[in-house]
Amino acid sequence: MELKQIGYIVISKELKIIQKGNEKKIRKGDLDIELALDAFELQNSFRTFVLFSGDSDFTPLISRLKENKKRIIVFSTRGHISKELYSIANKYIDMKAIKENIKKSRQKPGSNHPEAEASRRGRKTKNLV
Repeated sequence: MELKQIGYIVISKELKIIQKGNEKKIRKGDLDIELALDAFELQNSFRTFVLFSGDSDFTPLISRLKENKKRIIVFSTRGHISKELYSIANKYIDMKAIKENIKKSRQKPGSNHPEAEASRRGRKTKNLV
């Protein structure tokens, strides 16, 4: 199922490939400023802002959103989140921990994971992770 089909607005951008030296190529999305502008402009339409990045470039945005009473949740991984973002977020969620929790829930007999629930009912499901 595509995100658009379930109500998300999906905005894509072409990836830039920058040649460094003879062989090294760097791929860049350069989305930070665009995401920040969109979030700031749309802030009256949400109460909680969820950021999937550990980049400190988002700190000014997060600070301004918090000044405007927005709740901030940051998803990233340990070692890849700036101290500034970690300290300013209302909640930090380690994506590696989530992955481990999902793996564990799949292994537990009788877990509430959709696959376990579907198998109890005799149905098949798509792999969700």
